Amino acid sequence: MSLPKPVMRGLLAKRLRFHLSIAFGLAISTALVFKYTVTEPRKKAYAEFYKQYDAVKEFNAMREAGVFESVRPSGEWMFELVPNALSNKSKVVPIQGKDVPSGEDTIA
Repeated sequence: MSLPKPVMRGLLAKRLRFHLSIAFGLAISTALVFKYTVTEPRKKAYAEFYKQYDAVKEFNAMREAGVFESVRPSGEWMFELVPNALSNKSKVVPIQGKDVPSGEDTIA
């Protein structure tokens, strides 16, 4: 009694067709599950948040809290650009000399 020879011709192509179809199906199903369980609720949450979000109101609240260095809480700019008449360069000087340590007239 002898064993039959294994069929080797076309074995790789046959197995690739089988395994690629399974891999493709799993990839598509995983992508769809991720889309409807993660990204769609996230889109809805962002849309709901930005329906009520006011960027100007948020900026004014941060400005009054002193978050920004270039804008004073009262709304005045901390520095202004003063052109120098003798050269093409400009220098930055504090407005009305406020909030500058003594001895420092200009900030370059």
